[in-house]
Amino acid sequence: MQNPTAKQIRHKTPKRQHVRWAPPEAPAGIFVVDEGSDEETYISWETLKSELESRLLPLLFQEPAGFTFEVRDLKSKKDWLVRLCDASGAVVADVWFGGNPVTHVGDGLIRIGAAGASPDMRVWQTYERYANGTYRRVEPSPFWSLEAVPENLRAQVAQ
Repeated sequence: MQNPTAKQIRHKTPKRQHVRWAPPEAPAGIFVVDEGSDEETYISWETLKSELESRLLPLLFQEPAGFTFEVRDLKSKKDWLVRLCDASGAVVADVWFGGNPVTHVGDGLIRIGAAGASPDMRVWQTYERYANGTYRRVEPSPFWSLEAVPENLRAQVAQ
C-alpha cells in the first residue's frame, strides 16, 4: 500500500460558530449557529459546562484544576449569569456568551473577564467556538488588560 499524498488526505476543518446565551428563551445553555448557516442549535448547560471545563479552562489557565463554571440568577432573572469560580467557590471572573460586555454588541464570541470590573477593562480573553466543541483564542483582544485579572491569578492566566 502506498503512502497517501497531500491531495489524497482531506481534513475537514470545523466550522466556526456564533454563540449566544439561551435564557430567557430556553433553560441555561447556549444557542450556536455554524458560520454560513441560519440553523440554531441549543446546547444544554450540563453539556456546555463539561465542555468548558475540559476544553476551555486549559486554554485560560496554566493549571485549571479546581476552577469551575456556575450559573447564577440576577435578581429575578433565572440563570442569567455565568461565573468562573475557584476551588473555594469564590467568583474570579464573569463569562459572556455572544455579547461584548464593553460595546453591548452581539458578535457570537465568548469572553472571560473580571467580575464586577469597570467596563473599559473587564475582558481578559476572547474565544471562538467551533462545531467540534473546541475553542480558539481570538487575537488580539482589544480590551485585554492584565490589570483586570485578580492579582492572585495573574501568573496563572495564559497570555
